[in-house]
Amino acid sequence: MASESFEYMCRFCGKKIMTLQSRGRPAPGICPRRNGRPHSWIINRHNKTGTNAAGGISKSKTIEYMCRLCGQKRTMSQSRGRPEPGRCPRTKNGGPHRWLVNRRF
Repeated sequence: MASESFEYMCRFCGKKIMTLQSRGRPAPGICPRRNGRPHSWIINRHNKTGTNAAGGISKSKTIEYMCRLCGQKRTMSQSRGRPEPGRCPRTKNGGPHRWLVNRRF
């Protein structure tokens, strides 16, 4: 039987936490980049332990992410998850990039 886990990442500070599917989202906690407000968790990676229906390991895909504000692009494999938030030059006070999936190949 395969167990499923998710890696959650705060969209503002980039903190990452791995949890099992049965536990749900992690506790909110306090985000240092949001002035004492809670983390804003998004699913960064979905990991399945075990094999797929055909009995083999699934092929890794490549995803190109693009910042919604400045247009910067990052290409990463699906298994690595989203890029780190970093600092976007187009946001006020050096805020984080807002990554969107631009294309998959």
